[in-house]
Amino acid sequence: MLIDEAHHFRNPGQQGAGPDDEDRSRYYRLYDLLEPSVRPKTLFMLTATPINNRLSDFRHMTELFTRRDEAYFAGTLGVNNLRAHFNNMEKALRKRLGGDGFDIGENLGEVQDSLISDEIFGHLVVQRSRAYARESQIRESRTAAVFPDRKSPIVADYSIRQTYGRLLDLLEKAFERKDPLFTLPIYYHSLTTREMTRVSTPSSRTAKSRSWALSARGFSSGLRALWPRSNCPVID
Repeated sequence: MLIDEAHHFRNPGQQGAGPDDEDRSRYYRLYDLLEPSVRPKTLFMLTATPINNRLSDFRHMTELFTRRDEAYFAGTLGVNNLRAHFNNMEKALRKRLGGDGFDIGENLGEVQDSLISDEIFGHLVVQRSRAYARESQIRESRTAAVFPDRKSPIVADYSIRQTYGRLLDLLEKAFERKDPLFTLPIYYHSLTTREMTRVSTPSSRTAKSRSWALSARGFSSGLRALWPRSNCPVID
């Protein structure tokens, strides 16, 4: 099984009452899918950020295939307790690099340098930088792929008013109506409460500013993204 963007499984989340529990997190749902007794699977996880705040981020991902067997690597790597191994390694890192106040997430470069010699990381993690890829290709075929040169970000000359001006005017007018067609549940809570039958509208000025902000954010996925599917009005 190949999982891209595997860092989404760094945190277990809520386990729930069982496999059919609606509150069961995606981590545990994946954990269920990887159950080897149903069908043995080889797992590959692709991510550029296996560690965010703690080394346990990586351990949680590892436990998807170790099935939380703390002695999983005892016979191969000499690690008798996986959880204790990561806990001790993080304590040693913090002590060496700055104490309890050391932020792992803000110093991943230093953390990575310290993990190079670790048995678990050395056997489980495969890292491929552009420099590594170029060097490997040159050794194999004497040619290398051409990677684009990294440049500083360029700020585009862009105006929401010039692009969506007429549409934004329509949105403002929709807010000003006594019974507005343009309704966002986040601001019109009564629309999503069954017991409430009246629509309470925010002030015109507040509504306008909110409509501008949310419109700009919503255009990235289309105008319909601003309403629930079951209540998507047409602005005339």
